[in-house]
Amino acid sequence: MYYDTDARNVETLSAHEEQERPAAVPMAPAVAEPQKPLSEDKKAFEKFCEGKHGYVVTTNLSQDDEMEEELNFLFKEPSSASYDRYAKTASSSSSKAMKAFCLDNIHPEQRVDLDDKLSKFPALGISLGEKLLYMLGLSKTTRVRRL
Repeated sequence: MYYDTDARNVETLSAHEEQERPAAVPMAPAVAEPQKPLSEDKKAFEKFCEGKHGYVVTTNLSQDDEMEEELNFLFKEPSSASYDRYAKTASSSSSKAMKAFCLDNIHPEQRVDLDDKLSKFPALGISLGEKLLYMLGLSKTTRVRRL
C-alpha cells in the first residue's frame, strides 16, 4: 500500500513532482539604474532635508567649460570642539584638516558621498569648510584702525 507521494514509491513520486512543478519562466536580469548621490539629486535632497535641522550648503563645481555640477550638502552647526580639532591639525596639513572638519560636521547620511567628492575634488573642502568657519565667526571683512 503506497501512496502517490510516498517516498518509497520513487517512480510515482517523480511523476507527481513533475506535475506540480511550475514551468521555468525565463526572466530578464533586472537592470537597476544607478542611483545618484543625494548631493547631485536636487529633488531627493529636498525630500531628505524635510524635518531635519542644519544648514544646506550649495556649491557649484565647474572643472572646465563643459562640466558644471551643483552639489548640495546638509551640515550641522560646527561645534567649538570641532573647530579646535581643525585648528590643531591645520598647521601640519591644512587640506587634510579642512577635509576632516567638513566630514566632522556633515549629516551622517551624506558622509560617504562627501568623502567621495573630496577624494575626487580635494579643493572642494576649502570651499565648504570656509562656509562652516563663517558659522563660527570667521569674517570676510575685518578692519583695523590705528588711533
